[in-house]
Amino acid sequence: MLLACHSHQCSEGDIAGALGLQRRDLFDRDGRAVYDYSDFKIVRTRTGDNGKSVKPEKAGVMPETRRLWVPEVSVKIEEAETVHLAEGEKSADALARLGARCAATWAGGTGGVNRADLTALAGKDVVIVPDNDEPGLKAARTLTDRLAGIAKTVTVQRVPTRYGNGVNLNGPADLWQAGGTLADLEPVILPAASAGPQAWPDRGGGGAGGAAK
Repeated sequence: MLLACHSHQCSEGDIAGALGLQRRDLFDRDGRAVYDYSDFKIVRTRTGDNGKSVKPEKAGVMPETRRLWVPEVSVKIEEAETVHLAEGEKSADALARLGARCAATWAGGTGGVNRADLTALAGKDVVIVPDNDEPGLKAARTLTDRLAGIAKTVTVQRVPTRYGNGVNLNGPADLWQAGGTLADLEPVILPAASAGPQAWPDRGGGGAGGAAK
């Protein structure tokens, strides 16, 4: 649910608070959400104590999709100069709430990063915002390599660890629920593709002080 004030420019958090709600109450209802990729596949996500599962709209084998998904509150990719590319639909939705004019994601999380069709990002300034964990940063490395020669520019930014609660992976949803802004994202310099796990940026640090090209 997206709330907007048309009289006093109150923030979404202020409106939710006046209704006795928290920001997280505006996300998936009962841990369930439906995301339409527009090519006959609907992804249904259930989040609970045992984690997340993704299922197709109908019983049977999950059809693969390579299409990028964009939240309803985001402009279309072809209409944007800058695209914030997140890891997961909930993260893309949070980036749009945080003010990204265009946010997008791909199906399958870190496991689907090589299947995603990135041609829609040709000539765009792409800001990759992965979950702030090792799999997320490795996915960002893969995306950076794949976007070379496609995107106009590629940078990687992450949510500072202080916005997590020790359980979450410090993604855009954590930043939005904590009342942060896009300006709170910190740049990351990714290691070379051949670097080992020990070279990945420290999740607990204060930023890497640069942007990956």
